[in-house]
Amino acid sequence: MPWFARFDEPIKIAGRAPLRTLAEARGYILELRKLDRERIEWRTVTGILSQAATHGEPYVSMARLAFSRALNKSRLKDRHQA
Repeated sequence: MPWFARFDEPIKIAGRAPLRTLAEARGYILELRKLDRERIEWRTVTGILSQAATHGEPYVSMARLAFSRALNKSRLKDRHQA
């Protein structure tokens, strides 16, 4: 399954277009600061995205879930640091 595989439901992020594919999710992670990309939650998502691109389901669904959890965790950390 290639990187253009679509999520069942897009990942919505305030201030930008929803992420619909594995490639878009990967692109989002690559746009993060290196310090953020190296957090365990984003490294986990990166690994699952790679599995999803190689093997398809159920990894695509798992990647969406892991991405959403990492995004929420990052938002909480950012709020506490502000």
